[in-house]
Parts: sequence; C-alpha cells; structure tokens
Amino acid sequence: MPLSISLASASVMVVLFFSSSNSGVTGKSTSGCGGGNCHQPDTATNMIITGLPPGGYVQGQTYALQLMVSNLQKLGAGFDMTVNGGSLTASAGTQLNGLQELYHTSTKTMVAGMASWSFNWTAPSTGFTPVVFFIAGNAVNMNNNPQNDAFDTEQVSVNSAVTSSLPTITSVSVNNITPNSASINGIVNANNSTTTCSIEYGTTVAYGNTTPTTPSTLGGIANTAISASVSSLSASTSYHYRIKASNANGTVYSNDAVFITYPSSVAETTINNALFFPNPCTNVLLYTAKETNTHIKFAVFNTMGQYHNVPTIHLGQGRYQLETTQLSTGIYRVVIQGNNLNEHALFLKQ
Repeated sequence: MPLSISLASASVMVVLFFSSSNSGVTGKSTSGCGGGNCHQPDTATNMIITGLPPGGYVQGQTYALQLMVSNLQKLGAGFDMTVNGGSLTASAGTQLNGLQELYHTSTKTMVAGMASWSFNWTAPSTGFTPVVFFIAGNAVNMNNNPQNDAFDTEQVSVNSAVTSSLPTITSVSVNNITPNSASINGIVNANNSTTTCSIEYGTTVAYGNTTPTTPSTLGGIANTAISASVSSLSASTSYHYRIKASNANGTVYSNDAVFITYPSSVAETTINNALFFPNPCTNVLLYTAKETNTHIKFAVFNTMGQYHNVPTIHLGQGRYQLETTQLSTGIYRVVIQGNNLNEHALFLKQ
C-alpha cells in the first residue's frame, strides 16, 4: 500500500490509501470483498454466466462458459467464483485455486460497462444434485482508491439433465413359504420413468399367473423394495417365478427362479422299496433300501433350489445316514441317484 506523509507546522499527518487487489483474491465468492474502507456492496454490479445448457447438464460433459460482470458507472472489474460440483479450467486472465475456484489475475477494463472472462466447466460424473456457481464480482474506478468500488454476490444454479432408462431389478428372493402360499420380494429402480411391477409365477417357465406387487407403481431414481404374496398354490410343488418391471423405455424381467411349497404334512416316507426316516428329522436322516445298492448318491436342496452339501455315511446293507445337523429349520428336497435309481423326496428339518 502506498504511504503519503505531509508535514504541517509541528504535526505529522499520515494518510493511508487502501487499493483493490489487481491480481485477484480467493475465498470471497460467497461473502464478497467488502469491509472497513474496502469495496462497498452495490446492487448495480451484476454477474451472469452464459453457456450453461438450458435443459440441464450431461454428467461428465465439458461446457465452454463465460462470466460477465457489469456496472455502467465503473471502468474495470474482477471476480472470485467457486462451484460446488464438477471442476473448472482457467483461461486467459484467470487462475485456479484448486479445481473449484477461479479468480481474475488482473483488473479487466470494461467495454460499455461490461467485462467478461471465458472458462471451461466439466460437469460432475455422478449425481442429480443441482450445481451452484457462487460469484463475487467487483466493479472498480481503476484509480487505486477502493472506497467507491462496488461489489455484489450472485448464485447461478444448473440442474442435471433429466434422463430415464429401463428399470433394474435386483435382490430377488422368496420367503414365508407354506403349503399353499409364498411371499416374493425384490428391489426395483424405476430409473426416472414411471414403472409398473408385477410377479409372474406358475409350475412351468410359461408361468401363467400374474399378481401386482406392493407398491405396484414406482418413480424416481431410488431403489425401492417391492413384494407380493402368491396364494392358492399346491402343496409339495415346484413353482417358477420372476419379477416383471415396465416403463416407457421397455420391459425387463428378473431371472427365472424356483421355490417348492411345503407339504401339507410330513411323515415317514416310503420311496419305491426304500424307507426314509425320521421325517421330520433333527440331526440325522436315514435311508434304508430293501435291495442292497452300494452306488447311491444324495443331493439336498432347499426350497429355493440352493444346493447344500450334507455329509453322508454308508452304513452297509443298503443303509445310509445323512448328517443334517448343519441345516437350518425348513423343508428340503433330497435327490437320490444310483444304479437304475433316480428319485426324490421331501423332508422337514426341525
């Protein structure tokens, strides 16, 4: 700051001149640069940004923008600007502080009361949150005396372009299985287009039955849990099912899946000259064939078709012991294969 000293009689008068920062300042985009004897707020100073897409930004795309500071009573201008999303690129007459703050490097002379700077902005690659540009503009007399300079602040917002796509379906599952009903669940994202959801089910991959989910209509971009109860089913029966989701972009389906309804009652089961007991079981399940067969294999599946590795001990004379201790409570299907043998049975693990 220049220092001027004048002498009058026996006294000394010190006069300090506070000059504006020709090379720009940072950290002022929201508060402005006033205070003390510095620049004064003045709504005659206006800032605008041109080049922002009117329909909203495309994520990850770079835009060539222009910042303009105007005040018809002033001769020059400067600015400090920050953005809360994406990144900025400096051009002539500007400098970056990080990737989200841009400021002038020297006072720019106004033409017809307006000064402008060009810069690039790269939109954020994810998210739909509006992006806000915070701008402090300062219009100055260019006389190194800041007392009559005029600053103001402005916020300019731009939204993400609204796009939509096919719905997505995840986390499909089934629970609450009984002899005659089951609950089917999943998560659906409408992907910004009104979406209707339903469950298709039946004893074959042709399905043949449809029931709406709760909720049956979705919107927005949030993952939403949906579910539906299917009833009037037959006991001890395999059912195929899938989730259907449709919006203006088309229809999608989850993968085919299978569950097995519980039997209406579970007791000791005789399978083609063999005895399968105790049923229900706790720690072991015994298989005894009336004819000796030393090449029998057992495969155990739960009601959703998931395989469980159950240790098997050959006790001799056509007798086998399945160790069921590690199984959770529920209904299971065991597939029995051997020489000229291919059959299955249901059992209940208590």
